[in-house]
Amino acid sequence: MTEIKYPIKGSYNLRKGRWSEPGNYYFVTTSTYKRKPIFLNSEIAQIIFDSIKWLEDRKRLEWVCMQIMPDHIHMVINLGQNESLDKLMNSLKGFTGKRLMSFIRVMVQSGRINIMIIVLGEKKV
Repeated sequence: MTEIKYPIKGSYNLRKGRWSEPGNYYFVTTSTYKRKPIFLNSEIAQIIFDSIKWLEDRKRLEWVCMQIMPDHIHMVINLGQNESLDKLMNSLKGFTGKRLMSFIRVMVQSGRINIMIIVLGEKKV
């Protein structure tokens, strides 16, 4: 009997065969690195909303609804004209990642957050 091999989460195999078409609606889910619950921080969650607005202002998407969970996001979007879902998600993650790194740098420098909590989580080492 042949063993069924399932794709590893986040792997290329999950994206094989996908296609997108401008003007269509898509349900998108994306999660944080190692499923860290960083969206519990309201300032970080606001960065996500600002990033979506940035894409919407540039007519790259129209967001219908969004739910931010502690370690992942669900959203329904209408893909903008001349846009592909993979390019849109790369832009969203790139723009958001840069904003998050700037925010974390400011938080660490101001002493509002400990870098070890970000890296290791809140478990005692």
